[in-house]
Amino acid sequence: MSRNASGLGHRSAHIYRLTWSAATSRRTTHIRSLAESLKYYGFTTYDALHLACAKQAGVDVFLTTDDKLIKRAQRYSNIIMLNVRNPLSWLQEVLY
Repeated sequence: MSRNASGLGHRSAHIYRLTWSAATSRRTTHIRSLAESLKYYGFTTYDALHLACAKQAGVDVFLTTDDKLIKRAQRYSNIIMLNVRNPLSWLQEVLY
């Protein structure tokens, strides 16, 4: 029986790829859905996607120098449930 580079048989490797693909598809659908809902609150498409990806990844804090994004995220913090901060002010808070 031939083995692929990962050490799995051909059939096992195919099943693994299908499983991984299905899980990725569910995450992608969730990210798109979340991003679309964030756009409703005035976030740009790219900001909404970045926030949705960060939310999906489970980040503790989302750092950005975009003051408009920070203000909007703070305004809707109860909706996005993500800590969006300026890197400098966050670092000063963490260090001191």
